[in-house]
Amino acid sequence: MRDPRQRQGTEVLPSLQSGTAGTSTRMRDASSTKLTKLATNLGNDEVQKRLDKGNASRDEMLKFLVERLDVVRDVQVREIALCSKQASWDFWRLVQNQGAHVDRPDPTRWCEVGRLYEVAAYHLCRGDVARGAAEMKRAADAEKVAFTSLTKLVQTTEQERSVEVPAVAEGPQGGAGACAMPDGVDVATQIQNVTETLRKLPDQERTQDPWWTEDEEEEEKKEGKGDDEKG
Repeated sequence: MRDPRQRQGTEVLPSLQSGTAGTSTRMRDASSTKLTKLATNLGNDEVQKRLDKGNASRDEMLKFLVERLDVVRDVQVREIALCSKQASWDFWRLVQNQGAHVDRPDPTRWCEVGRLYEVAAYHLCRGDVARGAAEMKRAADAEKVAFTSLTKLVQTTEQERSVEVPAVAEGPQGGAGACAMPDGVDVATQIQNVTETLRKLPDQERTQDPWWTEDEEEEEKKEGKGDDEKG
């Protein structure tokens, strides 16, 4: 079965699970080769200064990235909850009975956000800070768009909706050493694997009452039967 993350025209990445030996080894080897060349031209002290600065920028961006993945997943889970019949009752009632305009719950809106953050993490961890920063900004922009289209039935805080990339992601970027994938990046896979959607909205014109009224009628019958027995 095709990996749902391997969409047409998107970058296919090696495994990003923390502690993957093969990936970590290749990252370290590539980074070591670059450092050797730099040391030959600039000297060890200058290389170390640049490396320390690059590592600090990389770590700060990875911290931001993991935090945003946690937020995205939390909001996505809330949206998933709206896709069950019982939980989506309020949504259907607003749309059908009151004629209010409410965007449909769609947890898959976050899949692309998760993929882009995953790509950013991959490049940051291999030491390509410039590419990682660029991909992270793309992910942040996609997250902002997703929040803009989010149904108002999902309650979010201003802090959750605030997607401000770290200042270190702006401007020219130096190199950094390779590092292991930090804990929390695997949340990107959980986000991308979501397939739940709300079932299709029935036509406005119908010959029978909507399904949620069946529950109401059943409750009314039970209440009426109880009153008769008391009488």
